[in-house]
Amino acid sequence: MRTIAIVNQKGGCGKTMTAINVSAFLARASRRVLLIDMDPQGHATLGVLKDPFPLEKTVYEVLAREDGLTALGEVIVKVRDNFDIAPSDVLLSALPEKLREIPEKEGRLSLALEGVRQNYDYVIVDCPPHVGLLTFNALMACSEAIIPVEPSFFSLHGIARQVETLDLLARKSGHDIQARALITSYSTRSDFAKTMAEEVRQHLGDACFNTVIRFSVKLPE
Repeated sequence: MRTIAIVNQKGGCGKTMTAINVSAFLARASRRVLLIDMDPQGHATLGVLKDPFPLEKTVYEVLAREDGLTALGEVIVKVRDNFDIAPSDVLLSALPEKLREIPEKEGRLSLALEGVRQNYDYVIVDCPPHVGLLTFNALMACSEAIIPVEPSFFSLHGIARQVETLDLLARKSGHDIQARALITSYSTRSDFAKTMAEEVRQHLGDACFNTVIRFSVKLPE
């Protein structure tokens, strides 16, 4: 089972859209996919489920119990063939405070995934746009990461911080993640976008996909 975090500390870079579309593409290719929504905004949940709220159980119930974990399988919802989601909502934002005194809280998602490992070929985790307990849980549970990045000055700064976060995780926990950047919202008509994309590639080298996701007015729709 491959585990891939879609992560960037900067919002508005196409992170959730990437998570949804990677999941949908893999499912269409007959891979069994679980999308885990680790963002309290619940945008991945909203993007794949029709009228999802209110939810009976979410990822919060899986991670928050102090007397043992609710099985991840209890909260999973089928989207369509080969495509499931573990949904979230705003309650997930309370998890860091809930687990404040709990030891080894960064490994809870990893533990929860053990119960579904045989059911999926891919687990895709949509991370929140900030560093904290939720993001560290996602990164500890994954062996790979995709960092969506817009071709802009602020995104260059954001990706540098994200790489620093992954390096910190590797140093502190010994958990090394293979990360690659994915350039999104790319406009072939913009010389600035071309320049910024080239800077990203020069900075990251092979750690950047050759593929770019072109800007389209259809994406926000």
